[in-house]
Amino acid sequence: MSYQIEYRQWVLSNGLRVLCAHRPWSKSFAAILHAKVGFRDEPDRQGGISHLVEHLVFRGPNGPLTDDLGRQGLEFNGQTGWDDTLYHGLGHADLLDGTLEFFANVLQPIAVDPRALGDELQILGHELAGQSDSSGDRKLRRVWAQIVGDAELARRPAHTSTRDLVRIRPEDAELFHREWYAPSNASLTIVSPIPTDELSSVILRQLGAIAPRPGPKGRRPFDRDIPPELTVSQFDGSHTMVMVGHPFKPSKEFPLPIASILNDHLGGGSYSVLFRRI
Repeated sequence: MSYQIEYRQWVLSNGLRVLCAHRPWSKSFAAILHAKVGFRDEPDRQGGISHLVEHLVFRGPNGPLTDDLGRQGLEFNGQTGWDDTLYHGLGHADLLDGTLEFFANVLQPIAVDPRALGDELQILGHELAGQSDSSGDRKLRRVWAQIVGDAELARRPAHTSTRDLVRIRPEDAELFHREWYAPSNASLTIVSPIPTDELSSVILRQLGAIAPRPGPKGRRPFDRDIPPELTVSQFDGSHTMVMVGHPFKPSKEFPLPIASILNDHLGGGSYSVLFRRI
């Protein structure tokens, strides 16, 4: 059985890019807020700050909000990669409004409490304990260095040094967030049973009021000469895939042809697919 999925994509006045797919036969949603920032964007001597900021945005007003949404059954998490950072929510459609409130808080400038910073540094220290730079990590970095055209990426270690982490001050995290989490450097993708016109007004109410601010400067872009491709697919009535991106030519490091491995609408990086059970 095949299904027709309607979608709409547009840009808010503050620069946030939005892609919505309407899946009317479901009662639940999947949503991803995608920030174009990852390990490759970290300043010297501040290794791990992108992962740290990912943790810090769960603090402040998002702390009680995520507790409340979690009690109601929302699955929520964040993930930092080489090229991007994701915040994804999955749950009943009634929880989408609260999820959008969380996303709005993520994009607003944050005030970092020194005690909260210390707590998160300790948590990250435990996560990093015992990790090493494997041959698989190094090979993957070479692949992504080729894709994004950033030779520095291939030379950086896969895992942050705890020595770099302890140097990070509250004002460092605030400045990094203010620059890299500008709405114009992020995008939102939602698959839900809510009609796109109705969902558009909810998104505008929750995220449209965020003031625009300058985004990051000097990031090396990947080659955008190849036209992007859009795919919205349905699998067996239980999974939806939304993918927008560029083809990538095979190489010695990665011999298989990969369609749309880079995501133009969602900002680029390895997480070009919203592929969630909803």
